[in-house]
Amino acid sequence: AEAFTDCQAVQARTVERVALQIRGVALDFRGHLLRLADEYKAMAVKMLAFEECTKLGGPDEFYDLAHFESRLLADFGDELGLNEALVQQAKLDSHAEQRFERFAVGARREAAKRRLHELFDTEALLKAFAAEASTFGESTAKDSLSRVF
Repeated sequence: AEAFTDCQAVQARTVERVALQIRGVALDFRGHLLRLADEYKAMAVKMLAFEECTKLGGPDEFYDLAHFESRLLADFGDELGLNEALVQQAKLDSHAEQRFERFAVGARREAAKRRLHELFDTEALLKAFAAEASTFGESTAKDSLSRVF
């Protein structure tokens, strides 16, 4: 319920995640790995959105982080293999379109892409995988990463 105090972009992401849980969509090993990588890619996008909003004088009500995330997802999502559903939602975010300049071809785009790569913490991702994979035990959920590993 807390997520629904956020803007529609955040609400849509939450609804999608919960809908998959309700439908009982279980992940196989590959799915768990993709989910984990998606979480760390999303973290890199959030960090870059914060950096860029700060440069613009935000974050505030106009230079909103969620909408800047949408701008990044829409502009880089396909190219960087970001979550496809989130990319499609981001492309529909009219606030991101109105408030933030696109990352068109050029130096600004390349700098942002480089920064996203820098912010993606591969070492932390591998540690998270090791931590999740090593939690196997009798009470481990049947659809958990450690169980399918």
